[in-house]
Amino acid sequence: MSGLEIPAFIIGLGGLISVFEKGFEVWRVIRRAEDFGDDIADWMCKLEMEFFRFQTWWTALEHLAITKRSSHSVLNVPLQSSPLQMTLDEQFGKPIIDAATSVLRLLEKIEGILQRNGVLVVMQAEPIITDPGADLGEATAKSRQRLKRFASDLLKHTPWTTRIKHSTSPWKEDSDKTALDDSLESMIYWNNTLYSILPQNIRDSILELGIAGYALGSPENIKDIVNLSNDRNGTLSQSAKLMSIRQRFKDGDGLGADVDAILQKMELNEAEFEGMVAADIFKGCQYTISQYTSQGGDISRVLIEWIPIPKDFDAYKLAQSRMARISYTLQQIRSFSAIQPLPALGFVEFGGATSFGLVSTLPLSFTSSTKVYTLYDMLSGGQKSATGSKSASRVQHTLPSLNQRLQLASKLVMGFYTFLLTQWHHERFNSLHIAFLIHETDTKSKALDLNQPIIGGFAISRPDSPTELSISASVEDTEVVYLHPDIRKRLKSGAKQTGNEQRFQRVHDIYAVGLLLAEIGYWRPIVKVAESGAKGSKADFMSPEQFKEAIIKKCKSDLAFFAGETYRDITLRCLLAGESGGVQAENDAAGLDNLYWDVGINLMTS
Repeated sequence: MSGLEIPAFIIGLGGLISVFEKGFEVWRVIRRAEDFGDDIADWMCKLEMEFFRFQTWWTALEHLAITKRSSHSVLNVPLQSSPLQMTLDEQFGKPIIDAATSVLRLLEKIEGILQRNGVLVVMQAEPIITDPGADLGEATAKSRQRLKRFASDLLKHTPWTTRIKHSTSPWKEDSDKTALDDSLESMIYWNNTLYSILPQNIRDSILELGIAGYALGSPENIKDIVNLSNDRNGTLSQSAKLMSIRQRFKDGDGLGADVDAILQKMELNEAEFEGMVAADIFKGCQYTISQYTSQGGDISRVLIEWIPIPKDFDAYKLAQSRMARISYTLQQIRSFSAIQPLPALGFVEFGGATSFGLVSTLPLSFTSSTKVYTLYDMLSGGQKSATGSKSASRVQHTLPSLNQRLQLASKLVMGFYTFLLTQWHHERFNSLHIAFLIHETDTKSKALDLNQPIIGGFAISRPDSPTELSISASVEDTEVVYLHPDIRKRLKSGAKQTGNEQRFQRVHDIYAVGLLLAEIGYWRPIVKVAESGAKGSKADFMSPEQFKEAIIKKCKSDLAFFAGETYRDITLRCLLAGESGGVQAENDAAGLDNLYWDVGINLMTS
């Protein structure tokens, strides 16, 4: 894009801001259609999905095209490396704005039809004023804040499905039904046109995850979203299903049977397993591969993830109940994340090792030569099987390429975001709980296959409701460094969770994501990163705050050399979550929205 073309682009995109905000105002009016029949509920659901597509397209455009060159830039214009550079120029800018304007006109047309038929109460919208001479970055930032408020207001006060009559009276004109159908088809066409300019990976992500973030932001939407067909938006409906299951557990009804009876079925008998060795678990074995024989005689190979049984009886009962709930939930949600959890069978209490185990079925491709390795072991200069003792031999592999590491980081962040959409805290999202199934026959000449990470650590996860407490399980020295300084201080003091300041918050989970990104960027365990940032000081002698500051200092100094400037900035935003310069991850839909766009999408384009 030449210097002469920039002003035309800015004026055009400034006009697009007006188009998009007007679209919001029109949609606000359309959403006031109430109590008008129920025979086009699915039609309105499709219309709403198209509006969310329009909304997320604009947000993606902001992140892909409106990027500062430097802190000294006069104008916020696309970087030369922008994926949209060849599209958002003088030649293509007008067709893009025309397509967006077409969506707006269709929304206005639908508004007119519904208003003419007495469905709508007209709302007077404030005019949108765009100053062509204003700084584009500032204008879009203000626009984004207004749009977030609009979206929050829409989702807060209206259900997912708006009911209006489609084929019978009181339509004023017979052509109205046809006009609505034609308008919807045209919106789909123009939205497809707008999305066609986006890179394929970005387009796929925002159609699944970006829209889900908006739609799942309102509890009233959950019931209707669960009924969406999976081919329309599988991630959306599956995430809503998980949230629905959680709510039914909380209410104690609606599961079709007694809740306690269902949970009791999730506890498996210790005698049904072969290959569990208490000594290995006591030595720090995180996983066990065992043979499981069901009551019906079916034999399968399973992976068991262990957590120590809390000594306090109340904490023990809570942990037992939570293990039943998370295993049942994961059993129902077979695939709801970019990081696919293994199919859950239930949980087992191994008295000989004073541990609970979350039991998952291994894939049929699993053989005796396949071992489980954690990402942590890979980072340590080699691989030690996570199912073996501390003295187990290591398997050497070549260092993954930068592209492999970036793809792994992107997959982990997007999978983690999907999990947070279900309104759970993970609490143990770190390299110790990200595993890979690797054949021992692989030699060190082979590159690591990082395409299918398995997420673990669910045994300690909990809903993010203020009434839910974390399981008081002990934390090994190896793992405690992955916790936020606030949580580490509470664990060290032994204080109970008495208020929000002591409770596990979303920012604590996102801080852990920052640590994970730092590990992947440097391909070193986080302790080594911290010690390098502290110029050789041992992590054991650092306070939690000093440990965090050492990592931040190290990332600022040279992470860009290892993984690029964008990757460094994303990592720092996660490490500073909730603070100035960090991800503002409030415990609401807006906080998740910030995580997705400011971290997830930017990571995909790094």
